[in-house]
Amino acid sequence: MDFSADGRLLLSVGRDPHRTVTVWDWQHGALLCTARGHSDRVFGGRFNAHQLQPGAPTPREVCYTFATWGANHVKFWNLHMVDDPESGGVVSGTRK
Repeated sequence: MDFSADGRLLLSVGRDPHRTVTVWDWQHGALLCTARGHSDRVFGGRFNAHQLQPGAPTPREVCYTFATWGANHVKFWNLHMVDDPESGGVVSGTRK
């Protein structure tokens, strides 16, 4: 588990067969997104600690980045906050 640099989000990796990566708005108890982590074991995940700078955009414009790692892999993830009333303004994301 890891908190984003601004303290708004919590990243967790499940112990289920898909090693599900989950991002939470922990202060509001809201699940923001989930994605399959990897078929092999995932040992951990960490937000980019140097992401936010003075004068950073508003929370709705922030792109969070984090990495997950495990047996035979490292994945880099981008998480964009989007204004979408249908999804509650949640997220869009990519991984590499």
